[in-house]
Amino acid sequence: MYLFVYGETGAAKPMCIAEQAWIKGWSAWETEQGVTLVQKEEGSTVYGRLYHVLGKQTSSHTPVTVFTDNGEIQAFVAEGEHSNIQSIKWVAYGNVRLQEWLNKTEKPRYYFAYGSCMDLERIEQAGKLAHFSLGKEAVTLPHYRHAYTFAVEDGGRADCVEDHDSVVEGILYETTVEGIEYLFHREGVHKGHYRPAIVDTLDQSGEKRVCLTFLVLDKQQETPPPVHYATEIVRGATPLLPQAYIESLKARYKAWGLTV
Repeated sequence: MYLFVYGETGAAKPMCIAEQAWIKGWSAWETEQGVTLVQKEEGSTVYGRLYHVLGKQTSSHTPVTVFTDNGEIQAFVAEGEHSNIQSIKWVAYGNVRLQEWLNKTEKPRYYFAYGSCMDLERIEQAGKLAHFSLGKEAVTLPHYRHAYTFAVEDGGRADCVEDHDSVVEGILYETTVEGIEYLFHREGVHKGHYRPAIVDTLDQSGEKRVCLTFLVLDKQQETPPPVHYATEIVRGATPLLPQAYIESLKARYKAWGLTV
C-alpha cells in the first residue's frame, strides 16, 4: 500500500515514491513531547513523502489523496493519537522537516539556488550580498529536473520538478537568518508563488548537504523564460557549474528562440 509520511526529518528511506508529496485539507501540529499529528482542516496543506510499504491498512490509517509532481495517488495517512493532548503548536508551512531546519540555531545554514539567485546582481542591489558571501560551491540535486513552471506576464520562472532520471545543478550558499528572510520575500512565499522546502544536495565529493530551497507552489505548463531572466541564470551558473550543464541550458533557450 502507499503511505504518506509527514514526520520525517532525515533523508528519505528506501521505497520512497516521492520526496515532494502533500495532502490538502489537513494541518500539522506538534505536541510538547515533540510528537507530530495531523488533523483535517479546510484550506491547509501538509507536506511530506510518499512511500510504498508492505502491509495492510489498519484502524489507525485514514485514506487520503496524495499529490506529487507527477500526479495523484490514493494512499493512507496515520493521523496520530489526539486524545489527552494538553498543548499543541502549529507546524510552520505544514512541513515538519522545514520547521526543524528553520528552528535550528547551529550553523551553517545552507541555501540551494538553481535559478536567477545563482546570480548575485539583484542580491547585491538589495543590500544583502554579505548574507550570501560566507561560502558557496557547486552542488547537484539528484532526482529533479530544471523547468519553468511559474508563469508571469513576460514568461516562465525556474522550478525543480521531481524526476528520478534527472539532475539539477546549482549553487550552495551558506546564508544567515536575514538572508533567509530576504529569500522568503524575493520568492513570493507569502503571495503563494513559491514554497520553502528542504532538499538533499550532493557536493563534489558526494557528501550530502541539507539545504533550503524554493519550489513553485502551483506548477503550470512550462513557459519559456524571458531573455533577461535566462541571462541571469547563465551568468550565475558560469563561474562554478559544469560547462556541459551550462551548454544544456543554452540549448534549451535556443530551442525557444532565445539568444543568451
